[in-house]
Amino acid sequence: MKGYRKSLLFLMLAVLSVVTINSAIFYYTACIGSKITSTDCYGQTYEWDKTSNVEINELISRFGDDYEKMHTVLTNEHNEDSGIYYSLVEMSEYGDTLFEVYDSKYAQKNEKEHLDKLKERFGDEDADIQRTLEAYKKKLDNYLKAMEATRKYLDYDSFLSSVSDNAEHMLNISIYKNDMFSVNNIEKTKTDYGILQGLAPRYADDSGIGSFLNFRITDIIVVLSVILLTPFFSMMIKNADSTLTFDKRLVATVPTVFVGGVFLMYGMNLLMSCIFIGGIDFSLPIQSYSILYYSGERLSTGLFLLFCFLSKLAGAVILLLLSTSVTAIIKGGKQLKDKIYGILLALFITAELVFALVMNDGNILKEINIFSCFLPERFFIRYINVDIFGNAVSRTAVFIGFAIVLLSFAVIIFVRYLNRFMKRARAEAEQSYYNEINRKYEQSRAIRHDINNHLTVISMLIEKGDNKGALKYINEVFDETSLAMQPLKTGSDVLDALLYKKTELAKKSEITLSYEVNASLDVGISDYDMCVIFGNILDNAIEASAKSEDKREITLTVGTQHDMLYISCHNFHNGEINGQGDKLVTTKEDSTMHGIGLSRIRSVAEKYGGTVKVSYDETSFLIEVLIHKIK
Repeated sequence: MKGYRKSLLFLMLAVLSVVTINSAIFYYTACIGSKITSTDCYGQTYEWDKTSNVEINELISRFGDDYEKMHTVLTNEHNEDSGIYYSLVEMSEYGDTLFEVYDSKYAQKNEKEHLDKLKERFGDEDADIQRTLEAYKKKLDNYLKAMEATRKYLDYDSFLSSVSDNAEHMLNISIYKNDMFSVNNIEKTKTDYGILQGLAPRYADDSGIGSFLNFRITDIIVVLSVILLTPFFSMMIKNADSTLTFDKRLVATVPTVFVGGVFLMYGMNLLMSCIFIGGIDFSLPIQSYSILYYSGERLSTGLFLLFCFLSKLAGAVILLLLSTSVTAIIKGGKQLKDKIYGILLALFITAELVFALVMNDGNILKEINIFSCFLPERFFIRYINVDIFGNAVSRTAVFIGFAIVLLSFAVIIFVRYLNRFMKRARAEAEQSYYNEINRKYEQSRAIRHDINNHLTVISMLIEKGDNKGALKYINEVFDETSLAMQPLKTGSDVLDALLYKKTELAKKSEITLSYEVNASLDVGISDYDMCVIFGNILDNAIEASAKSEDKREITLTVGTQHDMLYISCHNFHNGEINGQGDKLVTTKEDSTMHGIGLSRIRSVAEKYGGTVKVSYDETSFLIEVLIHKIK
């Protein structure tokens, strides 16, 4: 358990480090600078200027959703500013500043009304003409971009109607009539876009969401993290220090911490996109963003981003579970079929990677595979259906089904591997226990054979009056015979093996572990739950006693109280214990950490309608467990 705590602490620190590195890369790559560039999964490049984006958004926000009014007003302002711009171009031949031009031949050449208009616009400002031209050029460009950015949203229903009209036209063309998929695809396209009638998307700035979706470095970091985490995760499972009380929740902790780290990485990318690049309105339909304008899905931006997050998290979990299973099966499989099974699984993952990198866009093997989970936006950026026996099926639906099946498959394989590992570990522990029984049986036979010789020696020492020598010899014989005593028999081979293992562990730490069993443990409680209780009780007691400077003794008592199974364990410790809810912690550096595993003991006891009570002082610790008997 102690090794697991260190491993999990190391894992959490590693995750925080990776999240920090990823955030730093995103910030310095995507957020700094005036120009924002990103390339989507189909190679389409997008570029935004931060300053222009702000000005365009301000222009559009003046009119709210009234795009008709905006076009009218901006068109007039654009025409007026265009006149000023071209006048400034002409003025630049007569001087560098406005005052120079006013005193030049320009004033004599041009009409007074036009000159007054320029003076009205600039007043008493002696503006630099070249700089003013640059500012006006940018302003005019922003006018055009603002009008262009909103023009298609005014005509969105017309766009949907054109899709329907075009579909009707294609259905009447002979080249499509004899092709079942083409006919079904056209009809499905028409139906899907028909559902979007009345959607009314609005203008939204693409820069933030575009930078978030098209930032591929995080995807690479996640895949590399899986490669690095796989051997670490396999080692954690293999090196479990108490196989018979192996906590499956610890196995779930590693993927959970990993998924949490992946979520934080993408979450930080999205947060920094909103803060430093461009805001994202999660309530708008996804068609409000030009990069998703042609999507056939009726979905809000918030749900779309949630889908992206879940897809990326699912991809990370699938890769981690499959790669860990491959490593474990190939290294730990003792039969040839296990090796073959692991190799085939490894070839499947490799093939999926090759398909993702090599296949052409639109190919089903490239579009829908494990690594598609990291590029879920590709199912929304353009509208393409999949041909399944002549039927046009949504790529998004096929991808979701594939991801769910693959995730289930990965979980099943991993759980199967884990169960096989635990069964093998339990069998090895039981075999070790049986071997120890045989060894001690042979040892006890030898002692019984020599018992007469021992009694003769003791008798001679007493006759000589050497009582101290006789007592010393008796103690030596007692120690030898106690070592040869049969291991504890509880009625459960699994629990016997566990107690034997804990006894050996206590001996290595020079701890006296004694048992007082006055009741049968065959009370209908599963072997696993029994091992959870006894394993965690003894783990904590041994760890605490090993650090005790005084008495290194543990007493485990089993009995009956009011028709309930009573289990208690008393040990000495060297530390100041503080209670915090269901956990116990110590304030000293050499903490005994009795609280580790206490919650597990409590959960098992409550499962059978029992209770757990702990009491302690400055030197000793006592835990008492009461459990209802099932039979």
